[in-house]
Amino acid sequence: MTSEKTWGRDQTQQAADAIRHLRGDNTVQWLADRTSELGFPISRSRISDIERGNRGALLSVAELVILAKALAVPPLLLLYPGVPGEVVEVIPEVRTLAIAAAQWFSGEQPFQHYGPDPDGKMNLTYWGDDLRAQYEGGVNLRLAREEQTIRSNIQRLEQARREWAMKKAADVEELRRSPGIEQRAWTYEESQLAAETALANREIMTLDRELDGQMERLYENLVRQKELGMKPSADDIDDPVTRQRFLTAIERGRAKIQELVDGLERHRDPGESNQ
Repeated sequence: MTSEKTWGRDQTQQAADAIRHLRGDNTVQWLADRTSELGFPISRSRISDIERGNRGALLSVAELVILAKALAVPPLLLLYPGVPGEVVEVIPEVRTLAIAAAQWFSGEQPFQHYGPDPDGKMNLTYWGDDLRAQYEGGVNLRLAREEQTIRSNIQRLEQARREWAMKKAADVEELRRSPGIEQRAWTYEESQLAAETALANREIMTLDRELDGQMERLYENLVRQKELGMKPSADDIDDPVTRQRFLTAIERGRAKIQELVDGLERHRDPGESNQ
């Protein structure tokens, strides 16, 4: 059975081995100097004690963070250097794959055990309590990740809309400058420009719909964050102008859905509507 002290020392030794490996040909003094530059000096002797696994040389959270930054790696790679496939003792007497441990630590996945399934194959499994803990306990992380994804989608859609709008404006301007366009049949080039303008207009309308949907998702996300007492990455929901943009997008999106429903109702089979 793994004792509390043994498990703690093993975790530190795992990180120490990673530190020594990542340091490579650089000296311990070099690493100590790097930590000083980062504002949290760790002495050469302290780093040596950690790397050698000297008695009592357990890593603090602050040391782990600074050493990871000094070595230019995510802190998780000091905790679980054997990603993805190395088996680690994630808590005393419980083993899992290094990638599963890292994903649990970062809130991406529930706590997972690594062991034989009913067919005798080694697999990752989790229990209901682990899933519930990840869902309920990790709600802040989940909302934060969702917020970043939505904001990224909005930026991408807005950029695409700007590009299509610029193309449409350029095509319209070129058509406008065509001499006598209203008095004669269009040339092939003019017809092509008109078709491209129509295509740009359709693309812009599609992007507008997608933007409205993303804005509604972002608004709901920020409201939920506020209910939980979280601090969003931007105070959009408390800004009157942005808040109005949210509400306008939501209203526009719902109006489009209602328009679609009404259209379907109008085109239903008459026999079906009489039943």
